[in-house]
Amino acid sequence: MQRRHTTLREKGRRQAIRGPAYMFNEKGTSLTPEEERFLDSAEYGNIPVVRKMLEESKTLNFNCVDYMGQNALQLAVGNEHLEVTELLLKKENLARVGDALLLAISKGYVRIVEAILNHPAFAQGQRLTLSPLEQELRDDDFYAYDEDGTRFSHDITPIILAAHCQEYEIVHILLLKGARIERPHDYFCKCNECTEKQRKDSFSHSRSRMNAYKGLASAAYLSLSSEDPVLTALELSNELARLANIETEFKNDYRKLSMQCKDFVVGVLDLCRDTEEVEAILNGDVNFQVWSDHHRPSLSRIKLAIKYEVKKFVAHPNCQQQLLTMWYENLSGLRQQSIAVKFLAVFGVSLGLPFLAIAYWIAPCSKFVAHPNCQQQLLTMWYENLSGLRQQSIAVKFLAVFGVSLGLPFLAIAYWIAPCSKLGRTLRSPFMKFVAHAVSFTIFLGLLVVNASDRFEGVKTLPNETFTDYPKQIFRVKTTQFSWTEMLIMKWVLGMIWSECKEIWEEGPREYVLHLWNLLDFGMLSIFVASFTARFMAFLKASEAQLYVDQHVQDDTLHNVSLPPEVAYFTYEHILAPESNPDCFHLARDKWWPSDPQIISEGLYAIAVVLSFSRIAYILPANESFGPLQISLGRTVKDIFKFMVIFIMVFVAFMIGMFNLYSYYRGAKYNPAFTTVEESFKTLFWSIFGLSEVISVVLKYDHKFIENIGYVLYGVYNVTMVVVLLNMLIAMINNSYQEIEEDADVEWKFARAKLWLSYFDEGRTLPAPFNLVPSPKSFYYLIMRIKMCLIKLCKSKAKSCENDLEMGMLNSKFRKTRYQAGMRNSENLTANNTFSKPTRYQKIMKRLIKRYVLKAQVDRENDEVNEESIIPIPPYHYIHVLDQNSNVSCVEVGPKTYIRQDNERVLFAPMCMVTVPPRHYCTVANPVSQDAQG
Repeated sequence: MQRRHTTLREKGRRQAIRGPAYMFNEKGTSLTPEEERFLDSAEYGNIPVVRKMLEESKTLNFNCVDYMGQNALQLAVGNEHLEVTELLLKKENLARVGDALLLAISKGYVRIVEAILNHPAFAQGQRLTLSPLEQELRDDDFYAYDEDGTRFSHDITPIILAAHCQEYEIVHILLLKGARIERPHDYFCKCNECTEKQRKDSFSHSRSRMNAYKGLASAAYLSLSSEDPVLTALELSNELARLANIETEFKNDYRKLSMQCKDFVVGVLDLCRDTEEVEAILNGDVNFQVWSDHHRPSLSRIKLAIKYEVKKFVAHPNCQQQLLTMWYENLSGLRQQSIAVKFLAVFGVSLGLPFLAIAYWIAPCSKFVAHPNCQQQLLTMWYENLSGLRQQSIAVKFLAVFGVSLGLPFLAIAYWIAPCSKLGRTLRSPFMKFVAHAVSFTIFLGLLVVNASDRFEGVKTLPNETFTDYPKQIFRVKTTQFSWTEMLIMKWVLGMIWSECKEIWEEGPREYVLHLWNLLDFGMLSIFVASFTARFMAFLKASEAQLYVDQHVQDDTLHNVSLPPEVAYFTYEHILAPESNPDCFHLARDKWWPSDPQIISEGLYAIAVVLSFSRIAYILPANESFGPLQISLGRTVKDIFKFMVIFIMVFVAFMIGMFNLYSYYRGAKYNPAFTTVEESFKTLFWSIFGLSEVISVVLKYDHKFIENIGYVLYGVYNVTMVVVLLNMLIAMINNSYQEIEEDADVEWKFARAKLWLSYFDEGRTLPAPFNLVPSPKSFYYLIMRIKMCLIKLCKSKAKSCENDLEMGMLNSKFRKTRYQAGMRNSENLTANNTFSKPTRYQKIMKRLIKRYVLKAQVDRENDEVNEESIIPIPPYHYIHVLDQNSNVSCVEVGPKTYIRQDNERVLFAPMCMVTVPPRHYCTVANPVSQDAQG
């Protein structure tokens, strides 16, 4: 009797709940009592009732839907009833199988997913690659949730949904079934498919691209679908970052996905446990046998990470350790030394660089093992052969560098003579290469200072250039001659140009221009060359004038001598004798043309000197103290460029306005401000720094209206530029500095790694100007390359002759048969390669990815909130425990009782504990109100 009342109450509750919701269905549609009972049994997992109705009922429509358009399969999957799902999947013409699969994937029900994938509908595997929108063209009710579409987006495929949900096991199952996520076409693709989708619904097209990229950037899909997940993630992160700047409406989403790929790479690197695994990640390979004796690890992944600015990857301790080991290659003892020892080492390199260069030039190395030991750490590679220097103090390292500075010429000569010696191997280490190049550039800067010291007050280091050597000598001939310091500067410039040419040859022009420091070097060297060229042209013209004077002037002096204009131009300094006017030589410049080559040369030389000293900032990231400061300075320059856009707009507006206002009053003002465009620029520019006066807007005439407008505009300009824009610039700079300061360690290590990598590649051991002398090794390599080119040329000619002979002898049918046979052989070879024994790198990547997947699953379990794993049950419910013999028993549970939707465990509150055996099935009855119980 009590059970009958309970059944009636349950039926009344269902009618009360579902009654108003019938507006979701078409008019006139309703469920029969049989269909309603069938849906309830499927929803609550009543296996005996579902089995009985499916087997015995002849009128049952097992595809019937409830008020929300859900059929029995969807209800069973949504409540994780595996056995009910398996019973329903045995029926033919079952609808909504695809949507049930998506629902199971979204909830993470692995066993139900496996059961649905065993359905005959997925036998061919095509349904896993087609989206619900594409399925609508093939079936009527495979993915339909209701007539308005599925609960998921129309472009979502099972593999994309599993990737979005980070379901590693489900992604693995789908990949084994042949499911793949197709990479979207390029954003600017003009194919028929993209054009039609863009024309039909541009928003849906963009959303489908976003969903596809979310799946591709998923850690689950990256780790399980790619043979080289690290490379795939790096390339994908760069592509997503590029799309963020193109599809600005989804900028934040694309940037988030790009960062997700970068975090995946960092996570894989963090799981490395030995050097071999670290080198596999950083180099993309671990086959050390393919490295020649003269080459170090390629570090291809680090170079790619620096190119794509994956800073956390480069700044990771594992990566930094490997880089530092290579940095002190062949100098492992130096790494542990103090600064004083390192300073002495650098001092010795400075003194001995020419001798090292000669030793390397005479005896090139034939068998020099330059790559690091596979088991050494990254820091050891950087200090290889200088390990003692690594642990030394800053003072010892400073002394070592100072020693290299003094001995650089001798070290270069010794390197030319004996490059295979221990000293030669030491100079090949990245650290010593860095020191040698830094010392060479420091000497170059010293030459620039010495070249200018002749004009310092009280200093005279160059020959006297204020008097001519003989009366008929033209003064311009002596002033345009190159001094010994300038000759040395030219040699250094030629050496640096040769080094840049080699870098362009190795990297390619496109990669070369992507580095701002390369552009600075190119600009600096170009200006030096232009300056010296103009200086040489001035000397050439003066020499021609001197030749004319020597041939046509008989007097010992040039006074009162009639000369052609092109010759007389170079004799202006002799108008007055030095005894009567010592400053005549300087005063003669007022007669020079503005386009005089010597004037142009001096101007360009000044710019080149400024750029040369600014080049010091390139080596600052090597130091932990100055590195972050240099990075902040670089970020400040970027902020200034952004600020210049608004600054130029405001500046030009006021400059043109003030010029239009005062251009008619030239000569009628107390100063020439604003009367010309040039004067307007000068006045407004220096006004920013408070160096312009208010009198600039005052007129001599009694035109108060113009004067007042000038006061107003000038005041508004100062308020806008000084108070608003300059403070905005200061705020931008401060914000950039705070960003750097918050993550200073990562930013500095990233910048230092970029500096290190420029010295890791083989070659360019000797700095300028020692690199201008070709070594015997260079001639040897040149001969070998010529030999290889000749061999390839001979082989290509022989092959072309053989192909011509075959084309003339074989008919088309035989060629077709041969081509098909070749294709079969190629396919067999590909299959053999596919199933061949995995390489060492693949084994390492498999090991790392397995760790990553396990760690991700553990982290996910730890992050799950208990409220998501347990379901609260209102007071006084009935729990029907169904054993394998289908015996039903009711257990009444008190208030605050919880049950977990899991077939293996059920968790309850302390008030009442009910244990369900693992192979039993549990269904929760409908709640009963306390009033009804009473």
